[in-house]
Amino acid sequence: MRPVLFIAVLVLTVAPMGVGQGQSARGSHRTSVEETIRKLDNERIQAQIHADATALDRIYAADFIGVGPSGTVRTKPQVISPPMTFKCASMETRLWRPAARQ
Repeated sequence: MRPVLFIAVLVLTVAPMGVGQGQSARGSHRTSVEETIRKLDNERIQAQIHADATALDRIYAADFIGVGPSGTVRTKPQVISPPMTFKCASMETRLWRPAARQ
């Protein structure tokens, strides 16, 4: 009976160590995936800031569809196209009195 008790205690002591090591390995893999996603998102942001169409073409999938905060739907060609510019021939400025008083 004693050898059975010894084996049971040994199994119950060693088994959690193996489970803990597996969770640690999954945790480091998860961190690696998170770091990769953060890196790619930072590349995307920098490409948009600098209007780098080549980088944006590489980053976005061919079937990309994005929805902005206002609900505007944009496809990959719309995201990559150069920003629209407007020229203003004249500008009129009006100064209104403050609406709120302190």
